[in-house]
Amino acid sequence: MQNLSSGLENFSTREASADEVERIVALINAAAAEGVGTRPITLTQYAQWLVAPHFDPNLDRRLVVTPSGSIVGYGHVLNRLAFTRNNALIYVHPAYNNQGIGTCLTQWAEARVREFMPLAPAGHAVILGCSIPSTHHRARNVLLTQAFRLARHFFELQIELDETPAAPQWLPGFQVRTAHYGTDDLLIYQLIDETFADHWGHVQVPLAQGFERFQHRIRHNPAHDPSLWFLAYTGQAVVGYALCEPSGWINHLGVRRVWRRQGIALALLQHSFAEFWRRDIRTVRLHVDTDSSTGALRLYEKVGMQVARQTDVYQKVLKVKSV
Repeated sequence: MQNLSSGLENFSTREASADEVERIVALINAAAAEGVGTRPITLTQYAQWLVAPHFDPNLDRRLVVTPSGSIVGYGHVLNRLAFTRNNALIYVHPAYNNQGIGTCLTQWAEARVREFMPLAPAGHAVILGCSIPSTHHRARNVLLTQAFRLARHFFELQIELDETPAAPQWLPGFQVRTAHYGTDDLLIYQLIDETFADHWGHVQVPLAQGFERFQHRIRHNPAHDPSLWFLAYTGQAVVGYALCEPSGWINHLGVRRVWRRQGIALALLQHSFAEFWRRDIRTVRLHVDTDSSTGALRLYEKVGMQVARQTDVYQKVLKVKSV
């Protein structure tokens, strides 16, 4: 990969080493403290980034440092969905803004993702994406100058449970149960893959490959709590799911297409709220695509969830899909 340090004055770029985790997290959180909407992370959360499937901690991270060795910029690349949709995470210390660091790291991320292109399935486009808070105008300008284009808006929705949540109203014949850890893993992955097939950006991958990634995320997620994974069913058919975490996040909620518009998603949401309430968890959050074709945003607004922040996704197509 080309050396991109030449575009910087008074800084250099290099690989990150294993003993710099605390310094990197400190930089990320300094950027978050700038007030542009990025959430701080913990050492445990950052450790999860480093064990993502196919992630190379030497090649997929990049530091920008001062002559004295202070870390002032950090780039992180994740390959997603069979190397077709890749994400770049770029952080710059607020004391070093407007010095070309963000541009340098964005160019590095693009160069790195171009190395993934031979690994992508034939016929698929290869895209580099970057998600930024809608209020982060400086990052937006950097992306636009690098030929990225606005692709999508996402909301982080939030509700404060200040009273006992409404009991879920299931149609006759429908019930909910807690997922069985290990036993239900493949079923849940297949449900997610099926219900997100009509969502923006979905890429179909072979079952074995997708399930391996899913299991990897479960194994390396210290917040995983199978007692907060709920499955809706009727007879022998599992028709929907809500996958939650003790932090109050609803990570995934979906209903199989043939079973939609029957109140299942609403009941799963209310069931999740009730369990959070029982555990004395009062703040509940989730992410939603503002242009979701399933009507998810309307559902969440119906139960009283409100926008806490907006994330904008910018993308750059590096390889056009072949016909």
